[in-house]
Amino acid sequence: MNPLVLILLPLIGGVLSWLAWPDSPLFFLIFFAWVPLLFVEDYFSKKYEAPSKLRLFPLAYLFFFTWNILTTWWLWYASEGGAITAIVVNSFLMCIPILLFHQSKKKFGARTGYFSLIVFWLSFEHLHMAWELAWPWLNLGNVFAYYPAFVQWYAYTGSSGGTLWVLLFNILLFTEAKKWANNPPNIQGFGDVVATFGRLVGKPVLLLLVPLAISLLLYNAYEEKGEAVEMIVVQPNFDPHTKFQKNKRRDYMNIFMELSREQLTDSTTYIVWPETAIPHYIHLDKWESYESIKLIENMLRAYPKVSLVTGASTLHNFKEGEKLSKTARKYRRKEGHYDSFNSALQFGHLKEKQLYHKSKLVPGAERMPYAYIMKYIERFMVDLGGIGGSLGVQEERAVFQKNDLKIAPVICYESVFGEYLTDFIKEGANFIFIVTNDAWWLNTKGHRHHLHYASLRAIETRRSIARSANTGVSCFIDQRGDIHQATTYGTRLSIKGKIQANEEITFFVRWGDLLSRISLAVAIFLLLNLIVSAFTNNFRMASVKRKV
Repeated sequence: MNPLVLILLPLIGGVLSWLAWPDSPLFFLIFFAWVPLLFVEDYFSKKYEAPSKLRLFPLAYLFFFTWNILTTWWLWYASEGGAITAIVVNSFLMCIPILLFHQSKKKFGARTGYFSLIVFWLSFEHLHMAWELAWPWLNLGNVFAYYPAFVQWYAYTGSSGGTLWVLLFNILLFTEAKKWANNPPNIQGFGDVVATFGRLVGKPVLLLLVPLAISLLLYNAYEEKGEAVEMIVVQPNFDPHTKFQKNKRRDYMNIFMELSREQLTDSTTYIVWPETAIPHYIHLDKWESYESIKLIENMLRAYPKVSLVTGASTLHNFKEGEKLSKTARKYRRKEGHYDSFNSALQFGHLKEKQLYHKSKLVPGAERMPYAYIMKYIERFMVDLGGIGGSLGVQEERAVFQKNDLKIAPVICYESVFGEYLTDFIKEGANFIFIVTNDAWWLNTKGHRHHLHYASLRAIETRRSIARSANTGVSCFIDQRGDIHQATTYGTRLSIKGKIQANEEITFFVRWGDLLSRISLAVAIFLLLNLIVSAFTNNFRMASVKRKV
């Protein structure tokens, strides 16, 4: 194969993957995007007797780097260093399952090889959501987020079902194209044309249309469930870099009050403000003393049926003798230690305070991954767009309760993690509130990706969503994943609507991501076989050398 073609193929694949990503109408391109990479891998498999990982790696990296940089370049607006790190490292990590697939194909044959590609990739996506360097933004199942009607079966499989669909189609298309190239059809009449068309197109069309048809049937048959609850969602459109300035705090709180009051009625049950809406840090041991909290309570006092859910930056001061957490920090100008949290709070007319700390943190920006290993570089965290230390987390998910209603308080980045959100539902959450701040990425596709990923969470859990963004898109999302009353970027307003409090548990919530878990078990088995076979071959070669 011409060296120029070897370079062009992964570039084309990366561009196709980018063109398919939300909110693009060209999602179907993802079903072709991996075929160029499969041709490159197949070329090296045939050309060299031994696995050619060192030759394949740069071309696989080119594929993933092109996809990553074109799709997530907007990270640059939040942090130059963070963007470079995310794109470079994520592209490298994505190469690992490809190299393992190449090794398996050479060792165990094509059939086992392509099967290994599926299980290694599903395992990679699953692990990439579980460790401290988690960045599942480009998980293949996310590509259908703009068209929730096409993936209603995520209520059974989660987004990994979409990943499986994409990989199966690309592999089938590649193998059929390869068969045609190796054995061109001998067309002598109309019957041969029909037979050839069926051979080349029949299987891919079935694989494309059957899941699509099942989803559309589920979409049209599904009926919203649960009590309808009226709520207000506020989008203040503040500059996240300046809202913590002391001279702006009172003005910001007044804007929140005005936007909330203009929609309030006797039927309202909830008001939702965005992530870190309260424009200052709150010390949890004296939260009632803050003027902002008093303003909230004064507003709610006139509406005794209303509860307010808001994001806030909170601090916990460790008392003398109290055991320090792993993320505890020492005060610079006074004695003592504290923990800092990105939190959600619920307030109501009875002054009850319910609290949840964000626990899926953005690597670099909110936590130093594996700080106990890399503590010596923690001082560089600010250069990566971070906060100079890791935020605290809480081990268990917490739901906010109001009479018989329970909500899942999901903070920003957490809404990308499907199986993680099921823990809230298992705790009884009837619906989901997403509080976020998407202003860091400016008016780019970043905030729209984040919005549409929430539609997948609605399908997986069959929970309606109220989404409050500082700016970006605030909206309501129903249990089928459809978005309602979506705001536009850069606007200051509040919206009022009703969403339904469902109590039913989906298969995905009950059993979790079975596809990925099964794939991980199989991947471990394949990996052990690769290791054993490598040692066996080395032992045999050493034996031959000794005999010689």
